[in-house]
Amino acid sequence: MDGMQHKIKIAINKNSTGKIPPGDPAWGTFNDEFVNQECDMMELANWIYLGHAYAGWHEGRRCIDNFILAQHLAVDMDTGDDRSSIDVLKDHELVRLWGSMIHTTPSHTKEAPRARVIFMLDQPIFEAKRYSAAAKFVAAQFDGADVQTTDASRFFYGSKDADIHLVGEVLPLLDLRLLYKQWQARQPKSTGHQQRGHGGAQFRSDEPIAQQLEKALSKLDPWQMEYTDWVRVLMAIHREMGDAGLPLALNWAQGSPGEVERKFRSFKPSGNASGEVTAATIFKMAGGGGLVH
Repeated sequence: MDGMQHKIKIAINKNSTGKIPPGDPAWGTFNDEFVNQECDMMELANWIYLGHAYAGWHEGRRCIDNFILAQHLAVDMDTGDDRSSIDVLKDHELVRLWGSMIHTTPSHTKEAPRARVIFMLDQPIFEAKRYSAAAKFVAAQFDGADVQTTDASRFFYGSKDADIHLVGEVLPLLDLRLLYKQWQARQPKSTGHQQRGHGGAQFRSDEPIAQQLEKALSKLDPWQMEYTDWVRVLMAIHREMGDAGLPLALNWAQGSPGEVERKFRSFKPSGNASGEVTAATIFKMAGGGGLVH
């Protein structure tokens, strides 16, 4: 396969360049302006060089609920030292074998290098949870990579007048799956005793529910969860605390701007239906026993 000619499905925001400050009213418009399209490696490099942001395909506004697919994986290197320099990154084994390009980010300086590695895939990933798992895996292969930039609705800023190094390769999805399985097999396995004992949360019935939930949530990493489980945790908080649980949910969930608030507004009042998620759902997950169904 000629990597330079290979086209991928990717969304480009052509109406904005540069970073938007947190809380700026422009965020709403920004998230509505990503256009789903196909482009090859040189075209993507040009959009990045012009300073335009890029993301996976969404149906309408860029948010996790609207995710359609993604055909690229991006690794953010913000260490500000040689590990984040193009010269070092281009010699990384994964980059040499399957990397598509490396570009400096808007915060890059010669004294404190920062860059992003892009892997263009031969096929799209259509499920948000699988994309997130793949992105976390690839990021974990780079010393100092930012593993918080791996959710399926994540966008990446372009960088006007960036330094861009074209590697020219494409990562086959079959190879990515094989590498992921091999990596997973090498990860240490926790024993049931560790999960339910020292690793689990201990709860007291005389504690206020907010304190119990906060303690349990401290044992759960939202970035390591499947999206459906993440939503179930939010549902359980809402079931137990109603709208008063929103600050607790916001502190834990680490969602994209406005995402947690929208979820809370979508939950209906409890009807005590069979199988409904409750605080017990969260306690079970935090104790290592899995979900209550």
